[in-house]
Amino acid sequence: MREMTDPLFSTLSLAIRLLVALLLGFQFCLVVWLNMSSPGLAWLVWVTVAILLCAMLLSVFFAPAVRLGAISSGGVLLAMLKALLGVSLLLLVLILQVFVFPLVALLVPLAVGLIAAFTLGGGNRALSVGVAATNWLGVGVALIMLASAQSNEPGNDLGGLVFNLIVAGVVLGFGLAIVGSLLGRLFYLWAFS
Repeated sequence: MREMTDPLFSTLSLAIRLLVALLLGFQFCLVVWLNMSSPGLAWLVWVTVAILLCAMLLSVFFAPAVRLGAISSGGVLLAMLKALLGVSLLLLVLILQVFVFPLVALLVPLAVGLIAAFTLGGGNRALSVGVAATNWLGVGVALIMLASAQSNEPGNDLGGLVFNLIVAGVVLGFGLAIVGSLLGRLFYLWAFS
């Protein structure tokens, strides 16, 4: 077991990781919402993907084993290629789900949890679950705020029903985000194997 003096467990590092996870989740939800409400802003989704991809590659570059020199430059390159391959496959599955299978909403919390755990979890199970849950909290808070605003618009007779369904979806999404965090941790460990 790691000692509490490990930089992964420092209070400041943990707080920063959780804050970044919350902000990544919040921006993910807002960009997707803006894209749906205004087709002219469709390019924002690709900005979000680029931000998440850069964060994943930086997490490989700044991994403790890389910083301590335990992994050669060839190993770092291999880990980055594995990360790119994994993200590409994940994005491909999500894109295909949108067009082929309408239950894509089930995969979003799973993907969000996987990306958060890989980027911020550092291969630690508890930290991976924590950052994935915090990331989904950011998505959920933004979703609930936006759904609340729309459900209170005049003439929206089904606003309460939609709001309740979104709240239920956010709550169920926590379970899927946690499953995604465990997959993200395994993906992180595979990238550095």
